Amino acid sequence: MTHHRRDAGFAISLALFALLLTACAPTTPPSKSLSSPHRTPTPTVASAATGPTPRFDLGCADILPASTINTLFSDPVTRQTPAQATEVFGLGNSYTYEVRSQGGLQCVWSNGKPYTDANGASASWQGATVTIFPDAAARWAWTQQYSGTTTNSQQTCYGPVANCSLDGLSGGYYASVTLSNVNIPPTAKPGTDGHYAPPAAIAHVFDGIRAQLAAAGQPKPAWIPPVGTIPLPSTCAGFITAPQVQSALAVSGTVLLQSPDGGTPFAEDAPQLGCGFSPGGDERVYGLLNWLPAGAWAQPDMVAAGTTPAVRAIDIAGLGKGDSAHAGTGKDGKEYLDLVLGGNLIELRMSYPAASDGLPIPGVDPSSAAKKIATQIVANLKVAG
Repeated sequence: MTHHRRDAGFAISLALFALLLTACAPTTPPSKSLSSPHRTPTPTVASAATGPTPRFDLGCADILPASTINTLFSDPVTRQTPAQATEVFGLGNSYTYEVRSQGGLQCVWSNGKPYTDANGASASWQGATVTIFPDAAARWAWTQQYSGTTTNSQQTCYGPVANCSLDGLSGGYYASVTLSNVNIPPTAKPGTDGHYAPPAAIAHVFDGIRAQLAAAGQPKPAWIPPVGTIPLPSTCAGFITAPQVQSALAVSGTVLLQSPDGGTPFAEDAPQLGCGFSPGGDERVYGLLNWLPAGAWAQPDMVAAGTTPAVRAIDIAGLGKGDSAHAGTGKDGKEYLDLVLGGNLIELRMSYPAASDGLPIPGVDPSSAAKKIATQIVANLKVAG
């Protein structure tokens, strides 16, 4: 989907979870009641212990060479490390690790300035994001239904300082590209929605990316999860029930909310969904639960890359051989608990600040609450398995 930098604030509704799951600050198009296709690639090779890798021979430097990208902005931009890119794509497995789980590629370049400010998307942030998925024809068909487009590519810009995006299918690959605050003035008159056709220099970049994907050939075989990986539920209640959440948080009336779409059809295909723990009658949340099937490989990568503060090993009753639990407090004041269970990654994010997007847990230590919820999840999944 198109990730425009229109608004860096979170929509406090079920759309909140879509934004948190995709972990992109910009908003997405209005949600429609559609179900994206769930597809399981046919595995044909043994799995790699290090986890999935891109299923095509293109890297970030191929998609946007330095000689190209630095002609687009007034400031020099450089490729960002995973830790540096968390402000764009979020902490934890979120969008970045979903992309990897599907053999995709994700890249961020920026001038190093803050991605957001008090007003939302920062006008000082200059940079680009690229996300590519292989074997995406069926997913693009979902996108066409969702957005109403009938073509295989959408290219558009908006704003007096151009913010441009490409969403498209080429050679069976899906590409989502954003260029924010580029140094190229508009050359077309905006439509009634404020959007306009990209200037020739931007269109040339987008066309070049599509041409590379068209020539990339068939994707490599899909990654196979290790033998013994346990299946995960597809709903919040399969992990933990509302009464169990109420007991862990010591509050009454807590309900479970789940993203209806999983963010985007591409993110959902992982499929990583999400649950929010919310007091009855209030769409704000005490915390979030996310999961990444067969995602155990992501946890050490997250620690090494500095994309999670959950680095302190803790004991959780019921963990078996190869399982682990790590906790920590983020700079955002949230409590993080990363659980590796049966080859899967399960994440808890608790005690959101007393702001528009979350609630502190009344009278309850958030780290203790996270551990209670994790313990209950382990017990539930062990019984189910």
